[in-house]
Amino acid sequence: MSVMKPSFGSSTDLSQARDRLAGVAFEAIWERDLDNDALSWDENLESIFGYRRDEVESHLGWWRERVHPDDLARVEQTAADATRGDAPGWSNEYRFRRKDGSWAWVASRCVIERDAEGRARRAVGAMIDISKLKEAESQLRQVLDTLPVGVAVVDRAGDVVLHNPASSRIWGRLIVPGQERYAKSEGFWHGSGKAIGPEEWASRRAITAGEISRDELIDINTFDGQRRTIENYAAPLRDSAGNITGAVVVNHDVTEQVRAEEALRKTERLLVEAETLGQTGSWEQDLISGAIVNTEANRRLFFGDDASKGVRLEDYVDVIHPDDRAWVIERRGQLLAGTGSGDIEYRVVRPDGSLHWIFGRATAVRDESGRPLRVYGTNADITERKRAEEELGRRTLQLEALSRRLIEAQEAERRAVARELHDDFGQVLTALKLNLQAQGRGDAESIALVDGAIAR
Repeated sequence: MSVMKPSFGSSTDLSQARDRLAGVAFEAIWERDLDNDALSWDENLESIFGYRRDEVESHLGWWRERVHPDDLARVEQTAADATRGDAPGWSNEYRFRRKDGSWAWVASRCVIERDAEGRARRAVGAMIDISKLKEAESQLRQVLDTLPVGVAVVDRAGDVVLHNPASSRIWGRLIVPGQERYAKSEGFWHGSGKAIGPEEWASRRAITAGEISRDELIDINTFDGQRRTIENYAAPLRDSAGNITGAVVVNHDVTEQVRAEEALRKTERLLVEAETLGQTGSWEQDLISGAIVNTEANRRLFFGDDASKGVRLEDYVDVIHPDDRAWVIERRGQLLAGTGSGDIEYRVVRPDGSLHWIFGRATAVRDESGRPLRVYGTNADITERKRAEEELGRRTLQLEALSRRLIEAQEAERRAVARELHDDFGQVLTALKLNLQAQGRGDAESIALVDGAIAR
């Protein structure tokens, strides 16, 4: 005959135990007989979920009827696996119907009491309403889903536990297991073209070394056969004790932007060569007579389609942006005096009101005494380059701020959840231990089980 560990005793004893639990916790405490599926609850079931004790049936079937149909099979399978095995208990999250008909998300956790032969005989646990936490998670998911950048959270093994649609879109598809993903991911440092090894990815460095990575420009071969360029960001996630639990990764698809920048740099090189040859945007001024000669391309840089402008120095001064005018005139004086550089960037406002950035390069020709006789040079419209630089700066600041907010939100949420669950379940189990000790019935093994659960 097997030796059973004693249960809580009389219903009066159980009621007293639950009274003490109610004073230190906000959970609904339950006790289940695993032999006959008898199930009892404390009075917190009414304050949390609205059910009076006199309308609660003391059988597992009453609980089953109130678990969401989509969750029931999963929850019962978890309990069955724990009782058939040697697990000390089980935990689950599922939806539970309140008295008013609404659904509450709950977290339930218990300890299993076994006989001398290891058969599960009884389970005692607590159920807490986590609906607000689930709502916050849903809101976070909505934010992630609307972001244009790819965001993924990986655990200590590198497995993806959270990601948004943009992440899958950038990479072509999602590979969840970390080991497989690192092995199959093909990436190359944009500057050198060197392949990135499995252990060199920013998320791996964040997990293994706590490294924070920013602004990594990487060319990738996506899983659906495309070539993209991404800016890569990664930072470690830590628990309340500072231990690394995973990493958050942010990918920004900058393929078109990088291509445009590289095309722009190529164009700039061509413009420099054209300036050297004096074939594009060229101009010359005779400092003795004041006469100005320039190419049609140069005139259009300043005046667009207005062909009436460009023969007087005043025409050029008038279209310089008011905020730059004094500075440009001063730089021209330094060039003619031989004390300043011939390179300059400034803004002009054309007659049609459009704003353009000009890069100018000029040289002064002097007589034997050093007096300037004439000055000539070339000009180029660098508006698109300036816009690209401004956009790069804005996007960099935006992504850094986003990365910080995501990391802070993830860490704050993890700390809050860990603290709340640890404190609440710890109080519940401590109260159970006190109740067992108060009965004085020699429940040493039950107390040991509870102590073990508290320590975890």
